[in-house]
Amino acid sequence: MEKRRKLDDLERGRDLSRILAFTDGVFAIAATLLVLQIDVPSGVDSASALWDGITEQGGDLWAYLFSFLVIGFFWIHHHRFMREVAEFDRGLMLINLVYLVFVVLIPFTSQVIGEYGEYPVAVTLYAINMSLVSLAFAWIQRHSLVRGLVADGYEWDAELSYKSSLFSSAYFLVAIPLSLLVGSWALLSWFGMRFDPFQKERDRVYENARRQAAPTPGSGDRG
Repeated sequence: MEKRRKLDDLERGRDLSRILAFTDGVFAIAATLLVLQIDVPSGVDSASALWDGITEQGGDLWAYLFSFLVIGFFWIHHHRFMREVAEFDRGLMLINLVYLVFVVLIPFTSQVIGEYGEYPVAVTLYAINMSLVSLAFAWIQRHSLVRGLVADGYEWDAELSYKSSLFSSAYFLVAIPLSLLVGSWALLSWFGMRFDPFQKERDRVYENARRQAAPTPGSGDRG
């Protein structure tokens, strides 16, 4: 019976690793697809013509860089949370797939922003995409908490992370009304998420824990 239990634990660990590997792969593909919206200028016969061809794609280059940062933001937070997940179930796998559906959609909405960023509808589509990614991530977190999939001792962090995702989901939508005034520049408002109160609380708790764990000067043995 003990041998069977160890085998089951090993299989669960392997399956969780496969889920995370698949997720990482999807993130990598989504990030790579972003660059496909940028074309190499053709029919160039001079340096100035080449430069003009590149600058004409300023919107696409801006969308690529910004979307790459956003995908990186989502990946970091997914990676950080999943380190606290000790187990998984079928529901978590399915919700994670829903989450990835919206992640893979980012290259498309990014291209729309790159080509039609001056239109509020483009910003609206992009902002809704990001909001849905955050909302799906909050679903992952809530499911993990309710089902008891989070490792013991990390429930407080998972709860704050869940609230942070809900905050982000709502904050992404701030760009929609702003786009009526400044077009795609409204997306810069998202940098205000660094003031997320729930994320700041997580950082504060981690910093306090780090300080408590660090040895104090003169605390070592004196011979």
